[in-house]
Amino acid sequence: MKKIPNDKTVFIARGVVYQDMGNHQLAINDFNKSIEIDPELSEGYFRRGFSKLYSKQFHEGIKDFEKSQRYESLDEDKKNHGIPDGLGCCYHALKEMDKALEYYHDAVQGDSQNTEFLMHRAQCYYDLAEYNNAIKDLHTALEIKEDDPQVHYRLGLAFYADADYKQGVRALKTALVNKPFFSYEADIFYHIGLAYCN
Repeated sequence: MKKIPNDKTVFIARGVVYQDMGNHQLAINDFNKSIEIDPELSEGYFRRGFSKLYSKQFHEGIKDFEKSQRYESLDEDKKNHGIPDGLGCCYHALKEMDKALEYYHDAVQGDSQNTEFLMHRAQCYYDLAEYNNAIKDLHTALEIKEDDPQVHYRLGLAFYADADYKQGVRALKTALVNKPFFSYEADIFYHIGLAYCN
C-alpha cells in the first residue's frame, strides 16, 4: 500500500474485503482514505454507509448514503439503486417504517430484478404485520431466483405469521432442500415444529 498511497480505487477494494470479513472498522478506515483523496467519491460514501449500518451507526449511515446520492452519476443508466436500499435499511433499523418503505420502493422501482431489495421490503412489510404484501414481494423474488433458500425461508415465516401453516411448512422445507445459511436452520426446524402443533 505504501507504493500507491493516493489510489482511491485500492482503498475502496481493500475496504470491501474488510467489509466482507466483517471487520467494519478497518473497512471504514480505508473508505475514509478514499474520501480524503476524492471528497466527492460517491462509491466511498456508499461503501462506508453500509459499514456504518452494519456497525449499528444508523444515523451516520444515513448521512453517508445521502452524500453518496448527492455525488452519484446523473446518468440514469449508472444510478446506484443500492443507495435508496441502504437508506431504507437504516430507517428500518430506526423503526421509521414509512421512510424505510419509501426508500425500499425507490430501490425496487430502480432495479425490479434485485431480490435483495425485494427481501428487504418484504421484511419491512413483515415487521408491520402486512403479511400479504410481504408474501407478494417474496413470490416476485422467487420468480427471479426460484431456488433461493433465503427467499423460501422468509416466505415460510410470512406464511406462518399469517397462520397459513401448510404453505409455511412447504416453503420452509423447500428452504432446507436448497441449503440455507447455517444460522437459519435451527429457526427453520423450530417453525416447522410449531406449524405442526397448530
